Amino acid sequence: PHTIELLQYKDVADSLGWHTDEESALTTLVMLSEPSEYRGGELQHNGLRGSLRAHLARGDVAIYRGSQPHRVTPLRSGRRSVLVIEWWHRRDMDFSRSLQRPYIHPRAAKYW
Repeated sequence: PHTIELLQYKDVADSLGWHTDEESALTTLVMLSEPSEYRGGELQHNGLRGSLRAHLARGDVAIYRGSQPHRVTPLRSGRRSVLVIEWWHRRDMDFSRSLQRPYIHPRAAKYW
């Protein structure tokens, strides 16, 4: 993993505008909140066929390429919590055609 973080949206209008996770090959999002616990805070992806909306319940997992534009719409009420794991890749690897294994330095291999 490149980054592991707990994101909590708890104030009205909390959001995350359109962005990509440039340093990551894949992003894994684990929903920790039930849909009934908040309003707004919708995960959206900008795909080839327009904007895609993900309606996730507690325990659901979304996995997407870090280079795919995505955002979280403004929170209207409640609290939305997610665990985000961004999976590292080397800059010289080309992930545009297929998903490849991330590079693991030989000294770090014993920890995997």
